[in-house]
Amino acid sequence: MLLLLACSAGPDSDSAAALVEHVDDGVTLSDVQECTAPRPTTTYTESGEAWGFMAPQNVSPRHEESASLAAGDVDGDGWDDLVNVNQDGISYYYHNTGTSFEATDLTSVIIPMITSILFDIDSDGDLDLVTGGGTPTTLRNDRGVFGRGSPLPTLPSTQNGAVVLTHDLSPADMDGDGVLEFYLPLTYNFGADGVQYTDPVMKWSGAAYTYDESMVPTDVGYRQSLDVVLFDVDGDLDEDAYVANDFGMLYGGSTLLVNEGGTFASAEDTCFCTVLKNAKGVDVDDFNNDGRPDLLVSANPSDTLLVQLDDGSFVDETTIANAAAIDEDATGWGGIFLDFDNDGQRDLFPSQGDRWNEGNDHPHFDAPLKLLRQDEGVFADVSADMGIDAMGSFRAVGALDYNHDGIEDLVATQMDDRPMFYVSDGCTEAGWVEVEAPIGSKVVIEAGGRTQTNWVRTDSGYQSHRPPRLHFGLGEATTIDRLTVTLLDGTELGATLIEAQRRITVGG
Repeated sequence: MLLLLACSAGPDSDSAAALVEHVDDGVTLSDVQECTAPRPTTTYTESGEAWGFMAPQNVSPRHEESASLAAGDVDGDGWDDLVNVNQDGISYYYHNTGTSFEATDLTSVIIPMITSILFDIDSDGDLDLVTGGGTPTTLRNDRGVFGRGSPLPTLPSTQNGAVVLTHDLSPADMDGDGVLEFYLPLTYNFGADGVQYTDPVMKWSGAAYTYDESMVPTDVGYRQSLDVVLFDVDGDLDEDAYVANDFGMLYGGSTLLVNEGGTFASAEDTCFCTVLKNAKGVDVDDFNNDGRPDLLVSANPSDTLLVQLDDGSFVDETTIANAAAIDEDATGWGGIFLDFDNDGQRDLFPSQGDRWNEGNDHPHFDAPLKLLRQDEGVFADVSADMGIDAMGSFRAVGALDYNHDGIEDLVATQMDDRPMFYVSDGCTEAGWVEVEAPIGSKVVIEAGGRTQTNWVRTDSGYQSHRPPRLHFGLGEATTIDRLTVTLLDGTELGATLIEAQRRITVGG
């Protein structure tokens, strides 16, 4: 199913219905949702304590193995919930009531893990919790309650005694069979047994999950990968991958893998998109509204903004766009694209922190959380204006509308403290739309003289996952001129001249 939710300060539902020019078969329009008291601009209040976020109580926080985020509607009540998994501390499931979170300690049902995703792994219609780390594990969802974890197949590397970790679990249909697989980026893949292991793909065989180590070329798969984002980079209706690799100068940089008939091939020699930094996370979006995917690579010593050109190659526009927000000696971790002010231009929410490596030259220190607003291709730090003045060692970040007012709320996890939660203070005069579609879909929104494009995925930067849902700001527009959703099988679904401030469901 595809779900689209649109909002702006528009007319009532009766007048909106009269504006519908065309809706494809299987598309259902909801009533118009009004913003009765629009605010002039987006404002936030840090409400983590008020909403019930708990400190993880990590006993020995480590550099990267902690503080992940997974978002989704666990109990089907229409509100997005959260899971915060911590490697060395308490992991929590946060049930969203609409005005606060009810925290559940997962200690009794989960072994310490590094990352997680909310995903219907047993195809029963609800979201299970799937975790990474050394032993991928699934916790089945039983009417909004997670049962005790059961391990997925043991990673091939650990079968031989090696200590190998996966920091991400990114689902996509990589081989074109209509079934979602998981790309598992491996870290510490130089095993104790002296054998090196490449990034595997976890595939559903029809009866169980198995690992395929042949899909990723070893010249990239052998690197120290931490995060991967899957999207169609070249418009050929298959899922390509950009892999963020740590220690880029030592083992090989972050780079692009192009899907060629269900097997990945390195595009390093042609994409001009390899980043030779200590990369932690990656996100994708159409930063400049030219219809092509752009990339944000979070790293040390600085983040990198890669913009795709007409020929499919990329150019580094970090400096010209003022997109490097990382302080000296800090490390970029979970930077993502978003549109917090709904003006139709993609902003940046980068997170940074110390290295937490015991005994090295960079001991624990705090760094500021930042928010960068885009104005026609150039970013400015508006953290202070938005009330974002927190200092900490931040890791995963996420942007999602948790209180249903049309503004993306912001979450940032910390190594040794509760997540920071910036809740929007109410809807504004700017319109917005949200599109939930099958993973891998390309979504194009035409409204207010602007065309916006994005690619449906669950990955949201370093150790952060969300529902397969996209948020678009509409600025002053009150009508969506055209919505086009292209599925991986080439099917196009859409509608034209739809009044904003409404929910649209497209059957699939």
